[in-house]
Amino acid sequence: MYVVDVAEHRFLYVNEATVRLIGVPTARLMVPNGSFLLLERVHPDDMEKTRLHYRTLYRPLPPDSAPESEPTVEGLEYRLRDSHGNWRWFYARESVFARTPEGQVTQIIGIAHDITNFKHAEAKLRENETDLREAQRLAHVGSWYWDNRSTDAPYRHSEEILRIFGLEPGSKVPGFQDQKGTLYPHDSWEKVQDAIGLTWTTGVDAELEVQGRKPDGSLIWLISRAEAVRNHLGEIIGLRGTVQDITERKRTESAIRTSEIQLAESRHAEELLLASRKRQQAIFDSLFGFIGLFTLDGEFVEINREPLLVGGLKRDAVIGRKLADVIWFPEFRNSQKAWMSSGVMAGERGQDLESVEPTSERTSMTRSGPQVQSRGIFSTVRSEWGRGPYFC
Repeated sequence: MYVVDVAEHRFLYVNEATVRLIGVPTARLMVPNGSFLLLERVHPDDMEKTRLHYRTLYRPLPPDSAPESEPTVEGLEYRLRDSHGNWRWFYARESVFARTPEGQVTQIIGIAHDITNFKHAEAKLRENETDLREAQRLAHVGSWYWDNRSTDAPYRHSEEILRIFGLEPGSKVPGFQDQKGTLYPHDSWEKVQDAIGLTWTTGVDAELEVQGRKPDGSLIWLISRAEAVRNHLGEIIGLRGTVQDITERKRTESAIRTSEIQLAESRHAEELLLASRKRQQAIFDSLFGFIGLFTLDGEFVEINREPLLVGGLKRDAVIGRKLADVIWFPEFRNSQKAWMSSGVMAGERGQDLESVEPTSERTSMTRSGPQVQSRGIFSTVRSEWGRGPYFC
C-alpha cells in the first residue's frame, strides 16, 4: 500500500513489504522525485500502458465537482524489476486521494498485489492447453463437459470436437437433442442417449462404438466415452467424456480382414492345386514309356520318371532343356537327334505327328542292354479356345 504526492513525485507513505520487494530504502522513496525510482524499474514493454494509466488518473476535474464524478480507472498490470534483478508481475488499483480546489490531482493512493505466481501459473495453463489441443488433434480425441448446475453454458467442448464432426472452427455444437440425424445417424444417437442416460442415473461409466455424420453426409466411426462428475457429497452434478475418431482404424481393420480372407482363399486354392499336381504326377510317373510336356519352344516342362530311370538322368538336368539336347543313350547319334527334332517341330506348329525311328537307327538304351526301336507321338495340348501353350 502507498500514497504518492503527485506534485513532488514522492511517496508520502509506503509499507515495508513494498520496500523489501523493490529493494529501495524508504528514505529515498520519500524525497522529491523518489517515485521515479519505481518508474525506472518498469518493464520497457509495459511503459506505454503505464503512462496512459497515469494520464487518465491525473485528469483534472472542474472546481467543486462532486466526489462521485471521480473517473473510474481500471487496474494496471505491469512488470517491475525487484531487488534481485528479476521481473515480477504486479496488479495495482489506484485512485485519487486529494485534489486542489481547482480540481488538480495532488495525491493518489494505491494497493499493488504481487501476481507473479499467478502469471506463471496462467502461462503454464496456456501451455498445457496448447499441448492438450495438439495431443487431441494428433490422437483425434475431443473432450466435452456438461454441467447440470450451469444455465449460461452447461455444455463445453474442445476444438477437436469441431474437427472430428467437420464443423467450422468457432462454430456452436448443436444441443444433444438436435444432434439426432445431424451429428449422429438416428440409431447411433439412440445408443448414445441410452448410454449417457445410464451414466447420469447410475454413475456407471459408458463406452460405446457408434457412427457419426459430417455436414456433407459422410459417415465416420467413433468411440464415445462418458463418466459422472460428483460433488463433495457424492451427488452427480454433471458428465464429462471424450469422442475419438477411429474411422482410419476401422478402414485398416476392414482391409486386414479382406486380405486375410483373400489369403485364406489363396492358400486353399494353392493346397487344392498342389494336391491336384501330386495326383497328376503320380499318374504321370506310373506310366511306362517316355512321356514329356514341352513349351512351344520345345523345352521340357515336365517328364515322367521312367525315362529318367532308364537314362540314369536327374529331373533337374532335363527340365528347361530341349529334347534333342539331352543325351538319352550312351550312343546318341545325330540322326536320332534329327528324328526327335522333327517331332518337336511338328508340335511347335500345332501338328499332331506319329513317327517310328528307322530300323537302321535302333540302339541300346543301356550299354549292355538289347537294341530297341523307338516310336514317338507328338501332339498339341489344346484348350477350349484352341491351341494351347504346350505339346507333348
